[in-house]
Amino acid sequence: MHLLIVMAFGLLIWRTDQQPFSPPIHSGILSVAVVAFQVILWWVAARLSSSYALRRLRPNGAGVDAAQYTYHHTSLVLRILVFAGFAADLFLTRWPQTIEAIRPIPPWSAIADLIIISPFLITVVAVWQAQFPIDHALRKYVSGLRAWEGGHRTGVWSFGEYLSFNVRYQMLTVAVPMTVILLTYRLCQHHRRQLADALLFPWVPDALLALVAAAVFILAPVLLKSIWATSPLPAGPLRQRLEEACRRTGLRCRDILVWDSHGMVINAAVMGIFARFRYVLLSDGLLEGLKEEEIEAVFGHEAGHVRHHHMQYFLLFALVSILLVSGVMEVIVRLSWGPRALFALSETAIQGIGLGLIALFWGVVFGWLSRRFERQADVFGVRCVSPADAPCGDACGVHPVDGCEPARGHPLCVAGAKVFVTALDQVAVLNGIPQEERSWRHSSIASRMRFLMAQAGDPALAGAFHKLIRNIKRTLWTLTVVGLIVTVTYSLWREDYRRIIIHNTLEPLRRVGQDRPVAYRRAVVRLLQSNAAPADLVVFGGHENRLTSIPQEYIPCRQWIPRWVQSTGSNGGRITPVGGMGRFV
Repeated sequence: MHLLIVMAFGLLIWRTDQQPFSPPIHSGILSVAVVAFQVILWWVAARLSSSYALRRLRPNGAGVDAAQYTYHHTSLVLRILVFAGFAADLFLTRWPQTIEAIRPIPPWSAIADLIIISPFLITVVAVWQAQFPIDHALRKYVSGLRAWEGGHRTGVWSFGEYLSFNVRYQMLTVAVPMTVILLTYRLCQHHRRQLADALLFPWVPDALLALVAAAVFILAPVLLKSIWATSPLPAGPLRQRLEEACRRTGLRCRDILVWDSHGMVINAAVMGIFARFRYVLLSDGLLEGLKEEEIEAVFGHEAGHVRHHHMQYFLLFALVSILLVSGVMEVIVRLSWGPRALFALSETAIQGIGLGLIALFWGVVFGWLSRRFERQADVFGVRCVSPADAPCGDACGVHPVDGCEPARGHPLCVAGAKVFVTALDQVAVLNGIPQEERSWRHSSIASRMRFLMAQAGDPALAGAFHKLIRNIKRTLWTLTVVGLIVTVTYSLWREDYRRIIIHNTLEPLRRVGQDRPVAYRRAVVRLLQSNAAPADLVVFGGHENRLTSIPQEYIPCRQWIPRWVQSTGSNGGRITPVGGMGRFV
C-alpha cells in the first residue's frame, strides 16, 4: 500500500506539470458522480470478496489456507484497481479542475491537492472496512492456534483498533511526509519567479524542494515513531541481549522501540539512514509470540539491512532508474522530433513511455533486487544467532568437529539457520500468512527457509550468493558513475542544453560578481540624498532593465562614481563629462 500511495501523490504532481490531454468527461457534476460511484464500487467489490473468503473458511479451520490466499490475493487486486481508478479520475474526468475552481481555496495550494486525492484515501479506508470480517475471523483462528500450541492467547482487535492501525501504519506513514513535500512543491511553483529573482538563480526553487525532501526523508523516523504508537523496549534481559547484539554487529541506533499493534502483528522494522535518527522497531505480537533467541534472529535480520547499507543502495537504484529512463526518453525525443525524425510521437505518448519504463523498473527490477537484499539480511540474522566459539553440535561448516578445518568462503552455521527458520515459521503462522504465498519484495516464507538451509548445508552456495550480491552492488555503482558522466558530457555537448546551463549558472554569477546591481542601487540612493556638486555622466549601455528601480533622469553625481564603476570591472560602463550633470542610459 505504501508504494501505491507514493505513486498517487506522484501522479497528482505530474498531472499539474504535464496536463497530457483534455479529459473526455467535461461535466463537473458528472465527474463528481464518477468519483463517488468508484468509492461505492470498490467497497462492494471488497465486501463480496470478503464474504467469499469467509465462506472458504470452514468452521473446523480446514479451509484456512484457501481463505488466506483469497483474502491476500483479492486485497492486492483491489489495491491496484483503486489506484487505477484514481488515475482515471485525474486524467479522464474534470474532478481535479472542479476542485481547483472552488474559491476561496487557491488552486496552487496543497489543500486543493488533498481534496483531490481524498477519494483515493477514502476508498482505501472503505476497502479496509469491508474486509474487516475476514481479517477478524483469520486472526481469531490464529489466536486459538497460538493457545492450542501452549502460547499466550491474545484477544482479537476490535474494528476501531484494526482501522486505527491500518490508517496509522499503511496510510499516514507515507501520506504525512508526502503532504509536506507536496506543499513545498506547490509553494515553490507558485512563487518560482519571486524566489529566482530574489536569489538570482532560476534553479533555486528546485534546490529548495530537494532540500525539503531530503530533510523529510532524514527526519521521517522521528515522526513515524509517533504515528506508529511506539514506546521504548523496557529494561530487562531481552533488551540487554539485543543491545549486546548491537555491539557485536556494529549496529548503531537511537533506540529500540516496541511497536503497539494490539498483539496482532508479528513483525519488525528498521527506520532511518543515519544513526542519530535510526530506530529499530519490534511489534508487541513478536515479543509475545517468539522466544528470545528467535526475537534476536529477527532483530539480526533488521540489523543486516543497516550493516549492508540496503537503504543507500535502494537510493542508488532510484538514481540509476532516473538516469536510464531519462536517457531512453531523450533518444526517443531526438528520433521522433525535428526535420530528421524517423517517426512521429506526441509529447503525451513519450510521457506514457516514460511512465511505463518507470513502472517496469520498480515493478520488476526493484522487486528482484529487494528479494536478494532480504535474503542477505536473512543470512546476517543467521550469523547473529550463531554460536561464536563453542561447537553448535550440527554438521556445520562454521563449527567443524573431529579437528577438521572450517569451510572456506562464507559458510553458514546450521544451528543458527535452524533458529532463524523457526522464527520465520512462527512469523508466518502467527501472521496468518501461507508459507508458499509469494511476496513481491520478500519472496515466500517457504522459499526463504529452503534458501537458508541450503546455504548452511553447502558452503559453495553461500559463497556464490555472496558473490552475486557483491556484483549487484558493483553494477549499481558502475551504472551510476557511467550514467552521470554520460549525462554531463551529453548536456555540455548539446548546444541547446549548454546554453541553458550557462544561462542558469554562469549568468547569475556574472551578475553577482561584476554588475553588483544591489550595491550600485545603494550607491545611487546615497548620491541622490547628497548635495554634492555634479560631476560626470555615467552611461551603462544595456543595463537599464536590471536597474529599473533607478530613475532614468538627470541626477547630480559625485566624482567617486566613476572610480566605483572602474573598480567593479563593468565592461558596459563609460564616463562622459556633461558640464556638471549626470544621466543614466
